Amino acid sequence: MAKKIDTDILWSDRKRGLFGLPWSFTKYVLTEEKLLITRGVLRQTEDEIRLYRIMDLSLNRSLFDRIDGVGTIHCCSADRSAPEFDIKRVRNPRHVDLRSGGKAAHRPGRHRPREHDAQPQ
Repeated sequence: MAKKIDTDILWSDRKRGLFGLPWSFTKYVLTEEKLLITRGVLRQTEDEIRLYRIMDLSLNRSLFDRIDGVGTIHCCSADRSAPEFDIKRVRNPRHVDLRSGGKAAHRPGRHRPREHDAQPQ
């Protein structure tokens, strides 16, 4: 039985193998608030990373990755369980926006300007 996700899915993909085919048991699901990484068949492991904790992103693509149309996104986060992790060999990695989502754009503890603050007086 699949686990129900409470928000809309913005993007999902599987880790791709040879020739960019999705022959893997690693699945990535991006919602407005979090990234879910599910690994395994017999013993599944699911990691949940809140998007507001992601601090830095980098894209790595070898020559063979570019030929296959895949890439690996390296993420640095403030999450204690996963301070650094990779979203490995996904199709169209430039289209994956981990900074998207209405709630993800506002990080707790950061001042969010109100409309009347932005207007000149």
